Amino acid sequence: HLRGGVSVAVAGCTHLYRLVAMALTVRQVGQVSPPLKQAIDQFQLSIDNNDQIVARLREQLRRLEPQREKLATSVKQRQDDRRNLHSSLARVED
Repeated sequence: HLRGGVSVAVAGCTHLYRLVAMALTVRQVGQVSPPLKQAIDQFQLSIDNNDQIVARLREQLRRLEPQREKLATSVKQRQDDRRNLHSSLARVED
């Protein structure tokens, strides 16, 4: 399927560029040769697969955010503790 009836511009894809040197509308896709339609369908499938991958990655990042925040807080606390320890050690050495 092609999204929203918009033209499909295929740039940078040598194989498709050789098959068609212009953008196709949804109506025109039905009028083109089967190999071109198959290439366009495969291209659209790749886009759809990429969309699914992006959605999964966004969900993983969303789930990891609380852990990242907790880790950042822990790191800051450890840095504060280390500074305090160095400061205390310097006072003891004086």
